[in-house]
Amino acid sequence: MQKLSRRSILKSGGMLAVGAAAMGSGVRHAAAADRAGSKYNWGHTMDFGEQYYARMSEILESIRRNEMQLIGDVSDRMAASLKKGGNVWMQAQAGHMGYIEFDVKHKGNPKILQSNLNFGGGEYDQMKPGDVLMTNYVNKEVRAARDRGVYVV
Repeated sequence: MQKLSRRSILKSGGMLAVGAAAMGSGVRHAAAADRAGSKYNWGHTMDFGEQYYARMSEILESIRRNEMQLIGDVSDRMAASLKKGGNVWMQAQAGHMGYIEFDVKHKGNPKILQSNLNFGGGEYDQMKPGDVLMTNYVNKEVRAARDRGVYVV
């Protein structure tokens, strides 16, 4: 029997299939007026939660179809860096992937990701060739790290 890796499951869309199976085929698309009444549906034909779910499902399917190779390649690079004694740095100080989530002190971070949390700064000088930096910044420090051999995502 073939051993499945997380990467192969993600690349195959296996998690989406499991999620879809768990939902069952009896999903009922409620009209917005079913809950709020026609006075409060603002012309929508579907509940806002249903709209969100439908659009998020489309986005996830698009990622599965179009981005999985890239996600797998970046994951491989991160794993290779860690195996060689390098670091994977996380710098996400804005957006819904809050910086607190990736703090090395956070119980959900198994000490794989190094935090780069100082607002307006960071541990750029500690990053070395072969390390990986995930960031949502484009600035001179990130560029200098990339020029030193840090792989920037």
